Amino acid sequence: MDKLLGDKRNFGLDIVRAFAIVSVLLIHGGSIIIGHPRLLHLYSFLQLDGVTMFFVLSGFLIGGILIKTINRTDFTHKELVGFWIRRWFRTLPMYYLVLSFLVLNNHFIIPRPLPHGLSDYFFFLQNLTHPCSFEFFGVSWSLCVEEWFYLLVPLFLFIILRFAKQISKKRKILFCIIFVIVFITVCRTYKIYTLHFDLAAYRKLEAQVIARLDSIMYGVLGAYLFYYKVPIWRKYNNAYFIIGVLIILSTNYFDFPAVLLYTLRPIGTLFILPKLSSIEKTTWKGGKVITFISLISYSMYLLHVIVVLEIIMPLIFMALHITEETSYTIIIIKTAMYWSLTILLSYVLYMFYEKPMTNLRDKIVKR
Repeated sequence: MDKLLGDKRNFGLDIVRAFAIVSVLLIHGGSIIIGHPRLLHLYSFLQLDGVTMFFVLSGFLIGGILIKTINRTDFTHKELVGFWIRRWFRTLPMYYLVLSFLVLNNHFIIPRPLPHGLSDYFFFLQNLTHPCSFEFFGVSWSLCVEEWFYLLVPLFLFIILRFAKQISKKRKILFCIIFVIVFITVCRTYKIYTLHFDLAAYRKLEAQVIARLDSIMYGVLGAYLFYYKVPIWRKYNNAYFIIGVLIILSTNYFDFPAVLLYTLRPIGTLFILPKLSSIEKTTWKGGKVITFISLISYSMYLLHVIVVLEIIMPLIFMALHITEETSYTIIIIKTAMYWSLTILLSYVLYMFYEKPMTNLRDKIVKR
C-alpha cells in the first residue's frame, strides 16, 4: 500500500491520469474544428469523460492516504489539519495563480467584464448549488467539487470516529463511504426529476458540487477494498477491467438517462483500477511519455482552455494577422499550437511553481 500511496509513482495510475487529461483536452479542443461537421462527428468518438476519471482516481489516492492515517493514528485534530495542509498546498497555489492571471487579463490584456460573484471563486462557492460561469474559469467547477470533498469527508470521518468506540474503524469508514454515495445519489436523483431536463439543465447539474461528490467517493471505496485486501479487489481484476472499459465506452456512445449516467461513469472507472493499480512499473520506453503527461496533468487542466485556447492563441493569431479561417491548414496549425503550448507552459509551470510548492508543503508538514 505504501508503494502505491507514497512518493513512488504507480505507472498504472499514471495511465489513468494521462488518459483523463488527454480526454479533457480532446473535448475542449473540439472548438477548433467547429466549422467542420464531418470532423466534429469523427472527433466525438475520441471524447470520453476525463473529469470523472480524475474524480475517481483522486478519491482512490486520497482515500488511501486517509484510511492509512486513520488506522495508524487516533486521527486527532493534528492529523486532520495535516491532511488539509497537504491537500491545499497541492491544489490551491496553482488554482489561485491561474485565477489571479485571469482577473488581471480581464483588466489589462483582453478587457472584458468580470463575472458576477467573482469573490465566490476565491472561496470555491461558484458552483456549490448552481453552475459557475464557463466563460470566465469554466474548468474550476471540478476543483470546487474536489475541495469541498477534501474539506467535508475527512471532517465527517473525524466526527464519527469520536463516537461508538466499540465499533471498529473499518466499519465506520465503510459507513461513511456508503452514506455519502447514497446521500448524493438521492440528492442528484431528486434534482433530476424536479428539473426540466434538457441539455442546459444537464450541464447545470453536472457542474454542481452537491451532485458530484459521490464520484470521488467511489474512488475512496476502491481504496477501502485495496487497503483491507478484500479478495474481490484483485481476484477478478482482468474481468473488472473489461467491464469497466465497456461501461466507460457505452456511456459515451449510447444515450443513458442522466440518473444512471452520473453513477455508471465513476463505477466504470472504479472497475479499471484493480488491474491498472497492479502495474507498478514498466520497462516500455513510451511509459516515460505517459508519466510525463501525468506529472504535468494538473497544470494542463488549469491552462488548456481559458489561458491557451481563449487568451494566448487569439493574441498570437492577431499578431500574425491570421484571420479566423476554418481551412484545414489553419485547423492543423491551431491544433498543433493548442497541444504544444499547453504542454510547454504546463511543464514550465510544473517545474518552477507547482513542484516547488509541493516541496514546501512537505517541509511544512514535517515541522
